[in-house]
Parts: sequence; C-alpha cells; structure tokens
Amino acid sequence: MIASVNGVAAGAGAGLALACDYVIAAKSASFVIAFVNVGLSLDTATSFHLVRNIGLKRAFALATLGDRLPAEQALEWGLINQVVEDEQLEEATHVLALRYAAQAPKALAYIKKLLLRSFERSYEEALRYELYYQELAGRTQDYQEGLQAFVEKRKPIFRGE
Repeated sequence: MIASVNGVAAGAGAGLALACDYVIAAKSASFVIAFVNVGLSLDTATSFHLVRNIGLKRAFALATLGDRLPAEQALEWGLINQVVEDEQLEEATHVLALRYAAQAPKALAYIKKLLLRSFERSYEEALRYELYYQELAGRTQDYQEGLQAFVEKRKPIFRGE
C-alpha cells in the first residue's frame, strides 16, 4: 500500500500513512502525532509503527509533545520513503504505483510477510522462512516468466500466477 501525503497528516491520518508500505510526501507535507494535543492516547497502530520506524526516543517525543514533523525531517528520520516537489506528488505516486503493479504479486506478498515478521524471529528462523517462501515463489508461473525474460533480455510480464 502506498500513502501519498499532501498537506498535514495528523493523528489517525498520520497513523494510516505510517501503516502503508511506502510513503511518498509532498515537500510541504508534515506529520503530527496529535492525539496528546486533544487529551487522547495513540491509536491506528501508531505506537507500533512509530517505534519500529524511528526508535523509542523520537517516537516518545513525537507522541508526547504533539509537534509537527516536516516531510524532509520525516524522510531523514526514516519515517517515510520519499519527498517530492508539491507539483510532482501525483505523478510520482502514479509512477511508483505502476512500478509495483508490474512486479510479481506473490513475490511481493512473501517479501512483505518476511519483513513484517523479522522483529519476532531469530536469525535461524528467518533463514527457514526465507527458504520456505523462496520455494513457494520458485513454483510460480511468475518465476518462470522472470527467468525467461532475463534470458531474452526483456522486462517480465507478471500475472500473479
């Protein structure tokens, strides 16, 4: 899932953006973990995503002070993936979506599962699960298409099969 942030992503809006796999923001965009500003605690899995993306100290400061974090600083901290000029946001998001749409869907799903579970697994478990998903991916038609395209020096056309 891609979040395209134009303006202020505050409270649950920031939480929803952080829940996405890739966050692209306009240069003028900002993020505010604003719950504390209205006397609330965190929701929309913000506590989960903040700590994993920027660490406990920064997450605590953002969540307890309710300050605005400009897009450029969010990028520097690793909270988001990309910042573009305001007038380029829609086109940049579209280009990114097309890139993902051209990928092998099952491979993307396996990669996402592996990465999301990496915090709870040991090194040895990570290797076992990588082997498991690699075997599953290796049985797909998309893998066969990817190999054929490589040999033929062309872009693969994945179908999710």
